[in-house]
Amino acid sequence: MTIQRIFSFPAITLFMLAWLPFHLLAGFNPDWMRLVNLMSLFVILVGCLGAAATSIAVSPVRLWFPITWFLLTAAGYYGFGPLLYYFGTAETIDFSDAYSYVGNGELYRANLLNLAGIACVMGMYLLLGKYLARSRFDQVTTDYHRKDVQIALWRISVIFVLIGIPVKFLLVLPRALGLSDVVLPGSIEYFSVLSTLALVPLFILYRSNKKKYALPFYVLLFIEGGGAFVTLSKLAILKVGIALMLAAVLTGTRFKRIVIIGLIGALLYGVVLTPLI
Repeated sequence: MTIQRIFSFPAITLFMLAWLPFHLLAGFNPDWMRLVNLMSLFVILVGCLGAAATSIAVSPVRLWFPITWFLLTAAGYYGFGPLLYYFGTAETIDFSDAYSYVGNGELYRANLLNLAGIACVMGMYLLLGKYLARSRFDQVTTDYHRKDVQIALWRISVIFVLIGIPVKFLLVLPRALGLSDVVLPGSIEYFSVLSTLALVPLFILYRSNKKKYALPFYVLLFIEGGGAFVTLSKLAILKVGIALMLAAVLTGTRFKRIVIIGLIGALLYGVVLTPLI
């Protein structure tokens, strides 16, 4: 309970707002700027990651909430990523500086904007959540063994596949592989994501009736995994894994298992996927 209070959304928002003046004033001293930058990165990393983790621990279904992914991406991009300037190898830092040089001054200003931006987003989220009517679904109560529910999930899967697969294999993949130079509007390209999203209802159906839905689930999984692999895109491959994890949450997967899956995914990403791509 104490950890949940420390990493609650209001507590993290107030702490970042309180940290902003310290970061701003202490950073004016060049001798302190490096230390202040490092401390601010840990504030962003630990604060955002802790808030997201405790939220998911309360209810794993919150992994579907956009605010959860905002905190996770903020922790990764604005907290963990810039730590390479302090703990990365000289080759990695040189490679990054060749693209865009970042010194203590640049990182100081970026951290100031990131802290203010994250605090503003969280503050607005809390404000809107307090004063606007909303419906909250923190627990899954649907019985996936009911026949009408399975029929609905199957229809959703079929519709998503019929829309997503043609767009992906007739338009998106040829352009990604250099077989076509047609400029595809983003509004059409994003329809290809529907076939990946179809893994969610199919996974739920597979968990509820493996004999009946194992074949369509594994066929679609093979198609999506293969399509993502041939593009040599780590993000495309990760999307397949994320879809399966989101589906597992809806079937009652616990927080500990989500953490284990996340750690295994991160290990595979760093050790296997990145060198392979």
